[in-house]
Amino acid sequence: MANIEQIKVIITAATRDTEDIVTEVHGLCDRLDEAMVRLRTAASGSSHPKADEAIRFLQQARDRLDEAGTLARGAVDAAGVYRALI
Repeated sequence: MANIEQIKVIITAATRDTEDIVTEVHGLCDRLDEAMVRLRTAASGSSHPKADEAIRFLQQARDRLDEAGTLARGAVDAAGVYRALI
């Protein structure tokens, strides 16, 4: 069984990995924003339902990624509190 210091090291490593993932998620959100802008620009003046559908799907993907980032950030915060308490 791991001692407290070993557990703290593991928690620290996990939170660093998660922080890296949160950073990547933010970058992906930015890229999806850019894709939506390009698609809106390309579809400007068009009322084709598939263009609107594509934009809606991109927005949903972006929203869910943003939510995933928020949840991961919450996990980092909670793990930090846990690490401080043990």
